[in-house]
Amino acid sequence: MVARMRPRDRRPPTALFCVLAALPFASLAPAQSPTVLPPTQWSAFENVKWRTGLAVRDYDRPVVHGSRVFVSGTEGKTHAVSCLDRRSGQLLWVRKVPRDAGSGTQDAATPALATGDDRVVLWHGSGLAAFDFHGDLVWSRGTGATVPRRTAPVLAGERVFVHTGGASGQVLAWSASDGKELWRVDAPRSADNADSWTSPVVASAADGQQVICAFPSRVVAYDAATGVVRWWCPAPDRRRSATVPCHTSPLLVDGLCVVWFEAVGSVLGVRIDGRGELGAKHVAWRRDDLPLPRGTPVAAGNSVLVPARGVVCFDARTGATRFTAPRVLPNGGSLSVARDVVYASEGGDRTAVLAITESGLQPLADNAHEGGAAAAPICAAHELFLRTKRHLLCVAEPPPRPLAWNRFRGPNGSGIAVGDAPLPSELGPNTTLWKCPVGPGHSSPCVFGDAVFLTCAAGNRLETWCIDRVRGTVRWRTVVGVEQLEKVHRVNSAASPTPTTDGERVYVYFGSFGLLCYDVHGNERWRRPLPQTRNQFGTASSPILAGPFLILLRDADRDSFLEALEPKTGKTVWKVPRRGFVASWSTPVLWRRDRADELVVYGAFTLTGYDLRSGAERWSVPGLADEPCITPVLGGGRVYVTSYNMRINPEVLGLPTFAKLLAECDRDGDGRIDRDEAARNKSVLSRSDADGEGDHPLRMFFRFLDADRDGKLTEQEWQRMRTWLNGFKHANALLAIRPGEAGRAPVIDWQHGEGVPECPSPLLYRERIYLVKNGGLAHCLDAADGKVKWHGRIGARGPCYGSPVAGDGKVYCVSARGQVTVLQAGDALRVLARNDLGERIMATPALSDGVVYLRTAGHLVAFGRRR
Repeated sequence: MVARMRPRDRRPPTALFCVLAALPFASLAPAQSPTVLPPTQWSAFENVKWRTGLAVRDYDRPVVHGSRVFVSGTEGKTHAVSCLDRRSGQLLWVRKVPRDAGSGTQDAATPALATGDDRVVLWHGSGLAAFDFHGDLVWSRGTGATVPRRTAPVLAGERVFVHTGGASGQVLAWSASDGKELWRVDAPRSADNADSWTSPVVASAADGQQVICAFPSRVVAYDAATGVVRWWCPAPDRRRSATVPCHTSPLLVDGLCVVWFEAVGSVLGVRIDGRGELGAKHVAWRRDDLPLPRGTPVAAGNSVLVPARGVVCFDARTGATRFTAPRVLPNGGSLSVARDVVYASEGGDRTAVLAITESGLQPLADNAHEGGAAAAPICAAHELFLRTKRHLLCVAEPPPRPLAWNRFRGPNGSGIAVGDAPLPSELGPNTTLWKCPVGPGHSSPCVFGDAVFLTCAAGNRLETWCIDRVRGTVRWRTVVGVEQLEKVHRVNSAASPTPTTDGERVYVYFGSFGLLCYDVHGNERWRRPLPQTRNQFGTASSPILAGPFLILLRDADRDSFLEALEPKTGKTVWKVPRRGFVASWSTPVLWRRDRADELVVYGAFTLTGYDLRSGAERWSVPGLADEPCITPVLGGGRVYVTSYNMRINPEVLGLPTFAKLLAECDRDGDGRIDRDEAARNKSVLSRSDADGEGDHPLRMFFRFLDADRDGKLTEQEWQRMRTWLNGFKHANALLAIRPGEAGRAPVIDWQHGEGVPECPSPLLYRERIYLVKNGGLAHCLDAADGKVKWHGRIGARGPCYGSPVAGDGKVYCVSARGQVTVLQAGDALRVLARNDLGERIMATPALSDGVVYLRTAGHLVAFGRRR
């Protein structure tokens, strides 16, 4: 495998892949110039159309033809070709031929493919086998020699051309229709009998097609019909040219044949319109200073890109260097080109995507994929086909999806509607599209396509509902029963987590049961029962879909964990314990940062970033809320979170003095408070304008405060309450956090300490942050620097649990009393409408395709413009 090096170069290749990548590939062809480019970025396979496991192994690139994709490789003692459906990735058929007897794994001939309009030809070193697109064998022919390495066949019209390779190789032509041998010629002999491992290329000339092959001492063009030599061009130094094997196939660009003579380190641009031995007039240019390829060169317009130690780009017409990119593929590798975009892979778990510019290669994306790239991607129209060691992937831009609100707070938890459809400000009889009675529960609507999903908890029955999005009628309901529901706070529900869906399956989570998956028709696909955990207020975190995974955050008083599951089966992909984290009620969000996909998870006291592929922790920010309920929002490279500290929140009613408690509770006048007297107190710590919900009566703390267990509280014991609260050192603020990159610690860009809500999440909309808390107290801040744009009351009293959402330039705020206030997004407080729905509202609204979906205590209501 050191044959790629110069005679005295003893530097080992960095990897087997780098050497194999330099050999010719079966599907090598002039660069395609699709009108629609393939994706430049795929995020944790977020836009992977399909991913199919391969039984065969090897380094051949796939061949894409029409509605089929063909892959060749070795499987045990056979060479095989696999045919996959391009649309779905389904394996249609596999056909095998015996592997060359006596060949070792490393030296065995590697199969390669060529395709025509109705057949695929498998070249396996000792012969060829042709199959039609149904997998039926059409013909099989032997070449009479076993080739220990590979070259690639070329199918042009009705002929198949093969260079068998080696020091005594041959160039052969067969009929593609019946496998009849048309002609066979011996490769040029050399005194040192050096090997040649190049693939032929077919060029069209005025007098017919030519088959061009490169050898150590010369490049030769054969007549495609007869095999007669038309012309040849000798190497610049014939005496040295035969001493080093030839690996780099010629490349046809703009009427020239670009040839690498590796023994002498020369590259020639040869005109292909001559006869006999070509002289100086047919050599358009010569370069003796270009590095040897460490991968297969490719054409991009009139340029040639060469993976060497870095990438060198030169003009194919003049040979002049256009630019070098030393940081791209510094150890060699493979390139693919689609118009002016380059896909570069070294064979590891990353593929870089770069744009070709006048000055060089400009990075566009760096994509991760598991399993290691076994070949450069194939660009075919709007799709990218990537072969790893065990899989073939089809990456495509996802088709336009319905204007979905398919998880808690909509797209990635942002709270922002997709699209610009007009949304109503008035939510009343004139805009009511339908009103559907639903069971009790706090989960928010999940909207996708023509369906709305939500969950309910009636008695010990946990229900999943599907409601027709157009008519507002119940399509189906499913029920699972449990012996006992988890304990929840009096304002919470056993059905608080919001469902999520990918349009094919619906995923729901109940703290009292675990995970359930249904198809969109209500048929159960799988279930993952989970033991109930200790969570003093009950479960609220919602499952989400992130990349290829279903993500579940399950923080509780013990055994907290974060888990990624396979959505189709419910099987665990990875699971990481969250040691030290107690109960929380936040839902994760996903973002791409520092060339990786991260889950941003808000747990007790700490915000953490996890690698989506592995679950490994990447960064963390301590010092935040002890009981986080909100979902973080992302934008401008920052994570925005609110950290609520009841002890120092200016809108919270503080602790009373002991003298005030005595005046309220001490009926016998002994200067102490017993249990019966403590029951008279309604709250020692209360949220402002929250209708008494979440108040902390003295009886809650009696056992904790009664240090001597005499059944009475003294002033000294009451001080334990203040000491306990003073132990809450976490922030009370909205924080704009910029996670660290390249080993740097996260930083807080700015923070704001007023109007901090406990339950409603912040909203980042049009470069402004909106906060809404109990009593309708609202703040609007500049997202860049935290400067206050406006603050004030929006006219909605009572507690707030649902989060603000936005769309069409409007911000929707809900209070538990059933009031929905619609604000004009902007730098001034402007109320567009105040709506009273007459029922309690605990859920966050959903906005989709010009419709506002609101869940009240007893109904799901759709508001929009009648069509």
